[in-house]
Amino acid sequence: MMGLVAANYGVSLVTGLTRFQFQHKDIAIIPFRDLSLQRGIYLVTDKERQLSVCAKEFYDFLLERAESFVPAA
Repeated sequence: MMGLVAANYGVSLVTGLTRFQFQHKDIAIIPFRDLSLQRGIYLVTDKERQLSVCAKEFYDFLLERAESFVPAA
């Protein structure tokens, strides 16, 4: 992505957590102020493999609380 932006093929929106990956002398990073965005996040697992005990506990924890993570409409 950074290479495409640096080569002038376009622009990109990135999260605050990943913006450090785009620090380059040819790229301007412009923060948005007072912008409320929401994005989906997903729980991903390999359906062909069994989770470790610790990973299974975390998986179950997230599934049990999934509704509390959804913002009220």
